[in-house]
Amino acid sequence: MFVTRSTTRAKRKNCTCIKSGSFQRTGITPRYEQRRFDAKQGKQLVLSPDAREGSLKVHQDMELYRWGAGKDEQSVHQIAANRRVWIQVVKGEVSINGTKATTADGLAIWDEQALSCMPTAKVKFCCLICTGVINHK
Repeated sequence: MFVTRSTTRAKRKNCTCIKSGSFQRTGITPRYEQRRFDAKQGKQLVLSPDAREGSLKVHQDMELYRWGAGKDEQSVHQIAANRRVWIQVVKGEVSINGTKATTADGLAIWDEQALSCMPTAKVKFCCLICTGVINHK
């Protein structure tokens, strides 16, 4: 597991931008989709290739979750073989597989079978699960 820390902070409050730059299919007509997701505790699927659980559809082999939890609300998420994970802490503190992360920290994770999440304070974070390489240099 590798941990990096971000030094750049967003200047606007409540602003989230997600841009994916890995193209796995060609000939797809570009489209625009927007949806407000209700804030809730736990893991919530936001993007997926099959639009399951009310998520937005993306033409890539990836899933994007938003996750919210209170202090000491431990959870475990199984990771399929050959998957890479990027965690971006939006607000709060959490320990992921024993590595602590706080607001604005990012964690690149590979060669793990599960994510064990233990918030040490109320936390919100995004979790990207994909194939391929996550650049951590």
